[in-house]
Amino acid sequence: MASQDLNTVTLPAAAGADATRDRTSRIFLDSYGHALHSEDALGSDRLASYTARGDVAKEWQIVNNAGDLNIGTDDTTDALVTVYRYDALGRQIQVVEPQLLARAIWS
Repeated sequence: MASQDLNTVTLPAAAGADATRDRTSRIFLDSYGHALHSEDALGSDRLASYTARGDVAKEWQIVNNAGDLNIGTDDTTDALVTVYRYDALGRQIQVVEPQLLARAIWS
Protein backbone atom coordinates (compact mmCIF):
# COMPACT_ATOMS: atom_id res chain seq x y z
CA MET A 1 0.00 0.00 0.00
CA ALA A 2 1.60 3.20 -1.13
CA SER A 3 -0.72 5.61 0.60
CA GLN A 4 -2.58 5.78 3.87
CA ASP A 5 -5.00 8.36 2.44
CA LEU A 6 -8.42 6.75 2.41
CA ASN A 7 -11.52 7.86 0.58
CA THR A 8 -14.99 6.85 1.71
CA VAL A 9 -17.63 5.73 -0.75
CA THR A 10 -21.17 5.70 0.63
CA LEU A 11 -23.95 4.41 -1.57
CA PRO A 12 -27.23 6.39 -1.46
CA ALA A 13 -30.39 4.91 0.01
CA ALA A 14 -33.05 3.65 -2.35
CA ALA A 15 -35.77 6.09 -3.36
CA GLY A 16 -38.71 5.98 -0.94
CA ALA A 17 -36.67 4.28 1.77
CA ASP A 18 -37.73 4.76 5.39
CA ALA A 19 -34.97 6.91 6.93
CA THR A 20 -35.67 5.47 10.41
CA ARG A 21 -34.58 2.05 9.13
CA ASP A 22 -31.56 3.19 7.11
CA ARG A 23 -28.47 1.01 7.05
CA THR A 24 -25.26 2.17 5.48
CA SER A 25 -22.50 0.18 3.79
CA ARG A 26 -19.13 1.89 3.49
CA ILE A 27 -16.04 1.20 1.41
CA PHE A 28 -12.65 2.75 2.25
CA LEU A 29 -10.33 3.13 -0.74
CA ASP A 30 -6.64 3.95 -1.02
CA SER A 31 -5.35 6.53 -3.50
CA TYR A 32 -5.23 3.82 -6.21
CA GLY A 33 -8.91 2.96 -5.81
CA HIS A 34 -8.25 -0.34 -4.02
CA ALA A 35 -10.92 -1.29 -1.50
CA LEU A 36 -8.90 -1.70 1.71
CA HIS A 37 -11.81 -1.94 4.12
CA SER A 38 -15.51 -2.41 3.63
CA GLU A 39 -18.20 -2.35 6.26
CA ASP A 40 -21.63 -3.77 5.48
CA ALA A 41 -24.95 -2.53 6.81
CA LEU A 42 -24.76 -4.88 9.80
CA GLY A 43 -21.31 -3.62 10.79
CA SER A 44 -19.28 -6.59 9.55
CA ASP A 45 -15.81 -5.65 8.32
CA ARG A 46 -13.88 -7.08 5.39
CA LEU A 47 -10.29 -6.01 4.74
CA ALA A 48 -7.84 -6.49 1.89
CA SER A 49 -4.19 -5.97 1.03
CA TYR A 50 -2.62 -5.69 -2.41
CA THR A 51 0.63 -6.56 -4.16
CA ALA A 52 2.88 -3.84 -5.60
CA ARG A 53 1.30 -4.59 -8.99
CA GLY A 54 -2.19 -3.96 -7.55
CA ASP A 55 -3.43 -7.56 -7.36
CA VAL A 56 -5.42 -8.63 -4.31
CA ALA A 57 -2.89 -10.42 -2.08
CA LYS A 58 -5.06 -11.20 0.93
CA GLU A 59 -8.61 -10.68 2.17
CA TRP A 60 -9.72 -11.21 5.73
CA GLN A 61 -12.85 -10.91 7.80
CA ILE A 62 -13.34 -11.04 11.56
CA VAL A 63 -16.20 -13.36 12.52
CA ASN A 64 -17.83 -13.38 15.95
CA ASN A 65 -19.25 -16.77 16.90
CA ALA A 66 -22.06 -16.64 19.41
CA GLY A 67 -21.70 -19.03 22.32
CA ASP A 68 -24.21 -21.80 22.92
CA LEU A 69 -25.45 -21.85 26.49
CA ASN A 70 -26.82 -25.38 26.03
CA ILE A 71 -23.34 -26.87 25.59
CA GLY A 72 -21.35 -24.34 27.60
CA THR A 73 -19.22 -22.82 24.85
CA ASP A 74 -17.96 -19.27 25.11
CA ASP A 75 -18.21 -16.60 22.46
CA THR A 76 -15.19 -16.77 20.16
CA THR A 77 -13.74 -14.61 17.42
CA ASP A 78 -12.08 -15.99 14.30
CA ALA A 79 -10.28 -14.37 11.39
CA LEU A 80 -11.18 -15.89 8.03
CA VAL A 81 -8.26 -15.25 5.68
CA THR A 82 -8.06 -15.87 1.93
CA VAL A 83 -4.62 -15.60 0.27
CA TYR A 84 -4.10 -15.15 -3.48
CA ARG A 85 -0.89 -16.14 -5.28
CA TYR A 86 0.25 -15.01 -8.74
CA ASP A 87 2.92 -16.06 -11.21
CA ALA A 88 5.56 -13.70 -12.63
CA LEU A 89 3.15 -12.57 -15.37
CA GLY A 90 0.47 -11.58 -12.85
CA ARG A 91 -1.84 -14.52 -13.51
CA GLN A 92 -3.61 -15.86 -10.45
CA ILE A 93 -2.31 -19.36 -9.82
CA GLN A 94 -3.63 -20.21 -6.36
CA VAL A 95 -6.35 -19.26 -3.90
CA VAL A 96 -5.91 -20.46 -0.33
CA GLU A 97 -9.23 -20.27 1.50
CA PRO A 98 -10.12 -20.89 5.13
CA GLN A 99 -10.87 -24.44 6.09
CA LEU A 100 -14.28 -25.09 7.57
CA LEU A 101 -14.13 -26.84 10.88
CA ALA A 102 -16.84 -29.29 11.79
CA ARG A 103 -17.56 -30.01 15.42
CA ALA A 104 -19.35 -33.14 16.52
CA ILE A 105 -21.22 -33.03 19.78
CA TRP A 106 -21.58 -36.45 21.33
CA SER A 107 -24.20 -37.15 23.96
